[in-house]
Formats: sequence, structure tokens, C-alpha cells
Amino acid sequence: MALQKRGDTRNNDIMSTILGVDATLEGNLNVDGSVRVDGKLHGNLVSSGTVTIGKQGRLEGNIKADTVIVGGKVKGNISAKTKLVLEQTSTIDGDIAAKQLEVAEGAGLNGHCGMSGQAVDTLSKQIESELNGSKIQGKPQGATLPILEEEPTPVPTGSN
Repeated sequence: MALQKRGDTRNNDIMSTILGVDATLEGNLNVDGSVRVDGKLHGNLVSSGTVTIGKQGRLEGNIKADTVIVGGKVKGNISAKTKLVLEQTSTIDGDIAAKQLEVAEGAGLNGHCGMSGQAVDTLSKQIESELNGSKIQGKPQGATLPILEEEPTPVPTGSN
């Protein structure tokens, strides 16, 4: 159990916002706490806690949060300050940056990956600048992570 300062009523582990399966939201969403998306979000999502994209969840925009768990589909960049989890049913079309990355067998990633504090800061700043200066144009803008000159080598996912 984490200790809180006296008078601090925020708990980022408490699910404070849920976008249900039948819901569609157009626009940016800023949450002071954790959020779960089981419906559709067309816009950027910023959270001080954990963002969970459920198996039926669809997000077209960027995500910036402390921890991100993806079970559905994201078309945009993801910056996770602490940890990013890609579940077996997840598909990401965009760049990702996280200090810790957990990828389940079967997860899909079409983009670049950075796993340093600098990569997280770079992608976070890009997402912030897009939030402050641009509107959603139907697809997220590319990240500033380095582009690989050759195809990445596949990583074995288990024993034979």
C-alpha cells in the first residue's frame, strides 16, 4: 500500500474515468487519475495515472500517462513515464516510449520504440506540443524518434 501525504486525496490507481463500450468521444481527454477506454476515442489522452485500453477499446490519437496498458487498438504515439504493457490482443500503429516495456506474444506494433528516459521525454514533449498547438486531423503526426535504416530483427518469443 502506497503512503499518501496528509490532505492529498488523489490516488492515481483508482479508476476515476471509464469510457464504456457503447461510447464514442471526439476530442482530447485530460484525466487527473486513471482512465479506462472500452469504447472509441478520437483525440489525445493525457492522464496522471494509468491508462487502460480494453480489448474492445479504440483510440485514434496520442497517449501520455504514467502507465499504459493496451488490449485494443491505438493509432497514435504512446509515452508511458513508468511502464507500457502490450497485451496479446493489442495493435499499435505509432511510436512508443517507456522506461519499462512488457509485450505479450501476439501483440502488434507498427512503429518505433524508445526505452530510455530521454525517449520518454522527447515523445512526451511532442505530444504536449500537439495538444497545445494543433487540432486532431484524423491521424496523429509522426514522432521525432530516430528512424531505422534497416528492418529490425525479429525477437524469438518462446521455446520450441
